[in-house]
Amino acid sequence: MEQKTLRNCRRKVKGIISQGFQRDLEKFKSDLAQKNYEQQQKFSLIHQKQADIIANLYNKFAKTKGLVADLVGIFQQGGQSLMDKKKNVAESYNDMASYFFQNKLFLTSNTAERCEKLVDEL
Repeated sequence: MEQKTLRNCRRKVKGIISQGFQRDLEKFKSDLAQKNYEQQQKFSLIHQKQADIIANLYNKFAKTKGLVADLVGIFQQGGQSLMDKKKNVAESYNDMASYFFQNKLFLTSNTAERCEKLVDEL
C-alpha cells in the first residue's frame, strides 16, 4: 500500500513539475514571438528609411547634375547670368552633400561608398 501511495505521489509531483515547465515553455515561446515581431518591425522601418534616403539622394544628384550640365553646356539658355548659375550649382551641391553626410549612417557600407564617390566626382 505504501508503494502504491508513493508511486501516486511521485506521479502527481511529476505532473505538477511538467505543468510548470509546460507553462514556462509557452510563456517563453510567446515572449520569443513578440521579440521576433518587434525585430521585424524595426528592420522594416530601417529598410523603408533607406529606400526614402536613396530616392531623395538620387533626386538631389539628378538636380545637381542637371544644373552642372546647364552651367558648362555649349548651348547656354538665356535668362540666368553665369553667376546665378554658379550660385545654383553650389547651393544644390551643398544641399546634396549635406543630405548625404547626414544620412550616410542609414546606408549600407557599399551604397555609402558608391554615393560618396559620386559626391566627390560631381
